[in-house]
Amino acid sequence: MGDALKATVTAKLPELQPLPEPEPEPTLPVASLTAPDSAPAGSVMRVEFTGPHEEFDFIQILNAKGDRAAETAVDEASFVDIRLPFDLGPYEVAYSYRSQEVIARRPLQIVEAPVSLTAPERAPAGSTIAVEWTGPAAEFDYINLRDAAGARVAEQAIGADNPLMLDLPWRTGDFALAYMFANTDEILSRPIILTEAPVSITAPDMAQVGTDVTLVWVGPDAAYDNIQFYRQADEERLTYDYLGDTNGMVFTMPDEPGIYEFRYVFRDSEVIFTRPITVTLDKVEAAPVEAVPEDGGAD
Repeated sequence: MGDALKATVTAKLPELQPLPEPEPEPTLPVASLTAPDSAPAGSVMRVEFTGPHEEFDFIQILNAKGDRAAETAVDEASFVDIRLPFDLGPYEVAYSYRSQEVIARRPLQIVEAPVSLTAPERAPAGSTIAVEWTGPAAEFDYINLRDAAGARVAEQAIGADNPLMLDLPWRTGDFALAYMFANTDEILSRPIILTEAPVSITAPDMAQVGTDVTLVWVGPDAAYDNIQFYRQADEERLTYDYLGDTNGMVFTMPDEPGIYEFRYVFRDSEVIFTRPITVTLDKVEAAPVEAVPEDGGAD
């Protein structure tokens, strides 16, 4: 027993096996980029390139932090046209391989671009003004009209027309015209004052039931402006007519006596003037109201 305890059993350790060779890192494809060293903010820049043309390959514009500021997918062509951001400073043009690895890059400086707005300093409320513009003319660029609180009250998309025509609201006070890049970034603004504009409806105070009444209007004469005829008792609209070539209009009075009202409706959406008329069973002798040519109304 003692001899057994003293016996030493030596276990044979297994031989160490060599570690497997690591898989070689995949070799990235090669690409090249040809583009200007600098370009105006908001402009469209052409980038010529060579590369793998794989699915999900992109030409990107990276800002100084390496964040993507713009990109365009690569297709079979050897170039892309890419819209630059409007913020100035150093950027990089990059070839993004399968949206994961940048396999080519080159520096780009985005410099100041010409932007301007030419418009009247003052204009009547409700009128339409011509705005000449210079700017990127990017998709979704707009000319906006903003009130003193910064709220947008009118806008017109930038298109082929220069100047563009902007319809002003029926409001007065201090406003600003703004060039909106991609309808998100205000890149230029200039002040404009909207002034009071004349508006009126001239009509008899009274008229007999069933007779024709001629009225004369003065107003902005904007698109879809119309005169509407209401019964005051229940606010029911009885008839209406859009403005025509002259500022005289004829309405036939209803068969029911009462108090009625003519309403000038600006762009078919906003009542900007009212004129009451009493319709009676009695015969009414009233001086005729004569229509005048269209240029006798508001400018």
